[in-house]
Amino acid sequence: MSLMAPLCGNVPRIPSRYRLLGAVLVAGILFWPAVARAGHPWDEMVDLNGKRHRPWDSADTKAVVLVFTNVDCPIANYYQPELRRLHQKYAPRGVRFFQVHSDPAVTPQMAREHVRQYRIPMPVVMDPKQRLARAVQAKVTPEAFVIDRQGRVVYRGRIDDTYVDYGRKRPRPRHHDLAEALDALLGGKPVPRRQTQAVGCLIVYDEP
Repeated sequence: MSLMAPLCGNVPRIPSRYRLLGAVLVAGILFWPAVARAGHPWDEMVDLNGKRHRPWDSADTKAVVLVFTNVDCPIANYYQPELRRLHQKYAPRGVRFFQVHSDPAVTPQMAREHVRQYRIPMPVVMDPKQRLARAVQAKVTPEAFVIDRQGRVVYRGRIDDTYVDYGRKRPRPRHHDLAEALDALLGGKPVPRRQTQAVGCLIVYDEP
């Protein structure tokens, strides 16, 4: 049984075993600490295929994007086409995307089937001990984190604002928050909104 509980509404349909929760509001931007790159779990990650990734070893890497996902979160799966598009657009510009499974109930076999089903082009990292999730204090799936070369989390939150709240979905987004954050970072400008409200399925942490 998955340890993720949804924070979304009935668009799309949510499995009945989930508890309906509100969207998570994370800590305020002004109090979000800058993080040093050294010694953090995103410095070196191993993907589903056993390939080791050290994104900062390449001088071409401008940013790392971690997107927390789950195999049976409807909102996370809704965003897979948009994540493919973002990867296609920004990977050639030095942005390294990783999708992260922090639900210990998700097996590598389940994650591989998820990759196949949703045609996920970026590396997928298993995080069963929730080290990555704890390091950035991830709350829901999907939730995106943009980390710059100085090791600072310069953006955290939603991919865009299609989902207003649980059960409330716009026909089309007004703000493409993740793309706007990447455009600003790559253009040497301040990120316009460093933190946004993520709507999705709650990440339930094991006891430390």
